[in-house]
Amino acid sequence: MDKYIERASLIFDDAAEKYMDFRGALAKPFIQSLKRRVLDAVNFVLKSDASFLDGYSPKWVEEWIETEKEGILYRGKIDRASFPQDERSGVIIDYKTNNLPSYSAYGKEGLNAEDIELTDFQIPMYIFLAESKLHQTIEHAWFLSFVQQKINKVVNDNEVIPNKGGKSERTREDFQSSIDALIREAERFAYLVKNQDFTKPSSVSFEECSGCRFKHICRTVYSVK
Repeated sequence: MDKYIERASLIFDDAAEKYMDFRGALAKPFIQSLKRRVLDAVNFVLKSDASFLDGYSPKWVEEWIETEKEGILYRGKIDRASFPQDERSGVIIDYKTNNLPSYSAYGKEGLNAEDIELTDFQIPMYIFLAESKLHQTIEHAWFLSFVQQKINKVVNDNEVIPNKGGKSERTREDFQSSIDALIREAERFAYLVKNQDFTKPSSVSFEECSGCRFKHICRTVYSVK
């Protein structure tokens, strides 16, 4: 662990030296404070890896994946995916600076896809993309928060990686309805765009636009003229 922290410290110092904004007497105490926070987050990630992912290798880092299904192009970037030596039971990890999407963002366990209203699309999308690339099942998909120093194992096989106190995760089989709900929403979105049903009338307020359920696909508030 000490070797990894030492390496992370050297990487931070090297990066800081390359930016003019980080130089000077006033910048130095700020940089040192930032470094402590960064290394604290690195330490949490390393301890989590040692605890849950001993023997796994992070083979994907910011991996761009795209796949086409029924005329719709799905594209996304997976922060990290780690695999054991036999390449099975891959673990997707999406890093967050602070807040984590709630487990309820993917609907309640046991619901059919048509009864689920997704409020976050990331985990279903990442699993869908990864499985399309690998042609095998992804059994684990997690969020990790640097600030909260917390991991939400949204999808997890507890027989492979024990959750150690967690209780809200779902198996890959149970999570299929949330992935089906993602595909349903993508198909609906594509249908509306194909039929040019995407204009924002002048009567639609900013509040209505910001409350649109499709904002979770583009992850921003937008308008089209």
